[in-house]
Amino acid sequence: MFNIAICEDDTALGNALQDTLKNAGYRCLLANCSEDLDIIISKENISLLILDNQLPGESGPQIANRLSKSNPLLNIIMMSVKSDIDSRLESYDAGVMLYLAKPFEPADLMAAVNGFKKQFDSSKPTGLILETSKLSLISSNNTISLSAKEFIILKLLAVRSPNPVESYELLEAISKDGEDLASKASLEVTISRLRKKLNQANIDRELLHISSSHSLGYSLTGDITLT
Repeated sequence: MFNIAICEDDTALGNALQDTLKNAGYRCLLANCSEDLDIIISKENISLLILDNQLPGESGPQIANRLSKSNPLLNIIMMSVKSDIDSRLESYDAGVMLYLAKPFEPADLMAAVNGFKKQFDSSKPTGLILETSKLSLISSNNTISLSAKEFIILKLLAVRSPNPVESYELLEAISKDGEDLASKASLEVTISRLRKKLNQANIDRELLHISSSHSLGYSLTGDITLT
């Protein structure tokens, strides 16, 4: 499924963009900062990210650089009031595919989105693949079935890789809406089971490895394609 995420701290603009895309038949989720975006990506299979350049905390180019490394199939459109060549080059160097200077016409955005949708329909990932529809990690010779919590944890770690994800963020991601936050002990158990599955499937540590930092959280080294 071709899902779209928007990360825009201007609430009015974010809502307007989301409405435009939904009216065109696209499924679109909205975040206003990098932390909210990471939670969305940990729970959803996002194919296209429409990203504001200037955000609170982590900037648009920083987010693009991080996400394009963890998910090379993710297409990123950068929006910015900056139209100078240095800002454009910084975004393209970070993995952005298209730069839209604000203000832009809705038709320009829709043309770009429709183009990326056609590209998505014809693309085929290779290597280690984290497949949303089957909650599985697929390698060249193995398919590892994951629980919902294991899948969310691995996806969020891949999104942030190689940077660590704090334990409270992982707990927030795997906790169901309306329920109390999962315990740190339960997180440790889930991580342990996930590591065991990787080991049993003979996934080499150099290919994929989950490291722990007891004072912070966990990090992942490796290369996973998110689908």
